[in-house]
Amino acid sequence: MIDDITQVPEAIKITYIDSGLEIPQTIQELAGAEISADLREKIEAISEERTDNEITQMSSQIYQQRFTGDYLKPYNWASGVSGCLEQDYREVTDEGANTFFIALFNKVTDEIGANLSRNNLFHGHCMINTTVNDLRIVFHAFEYPSDLEAIKSEQASAIDTTVASFTRQTENFKYRNAVYSTALNQIIKIDMTGWEEGSEDHAPFNEAGTIINHICFDQDKLGTLEATLNYFPKDGHRSVFFKK
Repeated sequence: MIDDITQVPEAIKITYIDSGLEIPQTIQELAGAEISADLREKIEAISEERTDNEITQMSSQIYQQRFTGDYLKPYNWASGVSGCLEQDYREVTDEGANTFFIALFNKVTDEIGANLSRNNLFHGHCMINTTVNDLRIVFHAFEYPSDLEAIKSEQASAIDTTVASFTRQTENFKYRNAVYSTALNQIIKIDMTGWEEGSEDHAPFNEAGTIINHICFDQDKLGTLEATLNYFPKDGHRSVFFKK
């Protein structure tokens, strides 16, 4: 487990960017959770349970008409994790928390040159590091490059008709993993140039030798993965939701 994420090997090109956001008390309380049950209780305090149909209804009618199969509906497209949540989906209904999360998604998008879309950035994995009371969100952007995830890329284009596809050669693809830390209130922009070769110079943050695609940040080093946030503004969603 890495407690101090300001101490990284020189080979890893990292930029620390102030978020400029005011962290609401509700989010600070999430960061202070000591155990999974405590975090679950705090998440439940800022959100409400939703069914898969209710998540689908969050999308505009225009988008719903494009759902030619359940696999295209947002509750299926969303990223999930076996973490602390007991319900499959929870929509963030606390206004302050929701406003913060949306602003954070937008800030990360701007800083790494991504898009809030189905083929690019739509989720962040929430990690808790209890040693330093830090909520760390690992954002996965440039999720489905057409030369690596051709089917997903095509499906995304069928839904987000105004969003262009991209490849691994796209300039900003190297910034596909970004981390937000509540303790620092900063976005950690990671230049992953050269990670495809799985160089050990990028340890302990890489997954060299454990996966085929090495352009992946080893989020498990940051804390315990407890929940995943999803946001589909092009669908018409006005709030983020957690998926189990």
